[in-house]
Amino acid sequence: MRVVIPVSGNPLSPRPSGIMAFSFGLAGYLKKRGHTVEFLCVGSATPDSAFQLTPVAARVRGEVGFALALRKFTRRHTLPENSIVLANSELHAWATRRWAPPAPLVLVSHGPSYPTLAARRPLIALLFRRIIEPRAARASRKIIAVDRDAERYFRDRYPTIPLQRILPEAAVLDDVLNAERALRLLVPFKLVDRSVRCQSNPPRSR
Repeated sequence: MRVVIPVSGNPLSPRPSGIMAFSFGLAGYLKKRGHTVEFLCVGSATPDSAFQLTPVAARVRGEVGFALALRKFTRRHTLPENSIVLANSELHAWATRRWAPPAPLVLVSHGPSYPTLAARRPLIALLFRRIIEPRAARASRKIIAVDRDAERYFRDRYPTIPLQRILPEAAVLDDVLNAERALRLLVPFKLVDRSVRCQSNPPRSR
């Protein structure tokens, strides 16, 4: 299985970020279990990297710039077969939602974007909530909420979309379905001191 993860930066020189730590911990776990991990990123390709790095642009300005570059990239390139797209924000899910051929899209919410935007830039927040967020959410096979705020927000806004909450201290991302073979992807990890450490045989949350 190939897991495609957009990241709005260069994974080889990442800015301190919980999302980047999450993505690297996830990628390391998957690689150890024989899955292919591809980062869609900013910068240049590095053949000797532990993971496949595919630049969507040499440089971008902010998250919106990355999302637009990502959307343009998906229109020009075909998604490899047997892939899952793991989007760490609504913008990334929106940008990849029409990638062909169709593949499962999973939105991992580290906290809903709308409340922050509403406090800082209310007009942009209104457009985001009416256009970007609903299209991203409804295109997702599943929404994974990393905290309770994200869980409450998306469960209230999109009650028909499958949603699962995972806790950083004992997180399990389970039952991500492949479109054709219904493959199960079990991804345990633990956030410790801003890093992600894989667990071996962690208990399943009930």
